[in-house]
Amino acid sequence: MTMQPAAPIPARQRSGLRHRAALAAVVLVVASVAPAATAVAQTDSADAEDRSLGVVGYFDSYGVGEGADDRNGEREYTDPADSRHISRLNGTSGGLALLSGSNPGLDADIAILGSSGAESQHLRDPQLEDPDDPDQGFRNHPMLELAPTEDVDVAVISLGGNDAGFAPIIGHAGEWDRTIEQMQAFVEEGGFDAVAAAPTAEELAELAGRAERGELSVDATTLTARLAATYRAIAERHPGAQLVVQNYPIAIDPELADPDGAIGELFSREELAFIEEFGRQINARIDEAIELCDCDIALNDVSDAFEGHEYYAEEPWINEVWTPEQLMPGEQHRDQEAVHPNLDGTEAIARGFAEVLAEELGLVPPAAAAPIDRDLLPDLFLAPRPPAGVPAL
Repeated sequence: MTMQPAAPIPARQRSGLRHRAALAAVVLVVASVAPAATAVAQTDSADAEDRSLGVVGYFDSYGVGEGADDRNGEREYTDPADSRHISRLNGTSGGLALLSGSNPGLDADIAILGSSGAESQHLRDPQLEDPDDPDQGFRNHPMLELAPTEDVDVAVISLGGNDAGFAPIIGHAGEWDRTIEQMQAFVEEGGFDAVAAAPTAEELAELAGRAERGELSVDATTLTARLAATYRAIAERHPGAQLVVQNYPIAIDPELADPDGAIGELFSREELAFIEEFGRQINARIDEAIELCDCDIALNDVSDAFEGHEYYAEEPWINEVWTPEQLMPGEQHRDQEAVHPNLDGTEAIARGFAEVLAEELGLVPPAAAAPIDRDLLPDLFLAPRPPAGVPAL
């Protein structure tokens, strides 16, 4: 995939797809992680069918791969100082690498449009660096305005958790031992309960009618309506593309917490039970939105993919909360990795994505034990962040 904005980018020597940026004034940069030689390594036989695959990602932190970093200096992040926190080892890229391994000749590229902290409203609105302090400027351009308009075969979506306030809810629990009543009060005060609330049968019927008339909005009051509008807008932006929606892994088992609240444990059983239930509410709203959209959507259901590897498990697939003392110089960005999938967790997401996409596109699925070959990671296209103090496009 070669994006072609007004300003040129380095020439590509691969037979990738051609994508055009929606805004010609936006300069896109390439973060390529696969050497040119891998184009040959991917082909096992002379008669292997070459196939190009253009992918775009509308992502929040779980989509961009925040936390997918082994801390060994290999710089999985495209730029640790970039607050979008985009990792080359995000689940979608990992899944595409798995598919390249099981489908010789597959040439995949991905353009990541999202960012850590993204909500559905950021399809059309610029994302602030700090919503409480607009003077800090913008973190990301509106995703739809950056989206390529040609040769998009797959659009992957990971959004909704920030709309429902999942991060502040977890943060509230981690600050102090909270009772269920205290957690519920926090959710109600923040208005998060109204966003994540299950619609009644009558409300769903009304939403279905509005969806048919094209009246849903990403600024709607409820998460179900917001996400249905999000999926519809992305489907309209990329007609003919396969949409894949990724829900959220419920990496929590309240029974793993010490019942007596051992010193050093951040979350109590009550808090974990509340967080688990709220996470499942978000995934239920995603299911409803997929049905309302009535689009060509496949679900990468990772809700139970971390079973046995939850927070406080012996081998967790989710990052613990770092303390300032644990962070090395230059690692301040890692305080945002807490309660996000680590490399093992991101690999589980990648495997789910590869299996779903193989089924939808008629590709050969990867073997269950196939490793993710980093030499087969797709080329990664990113949009530059808005300059400091300059409004996003």
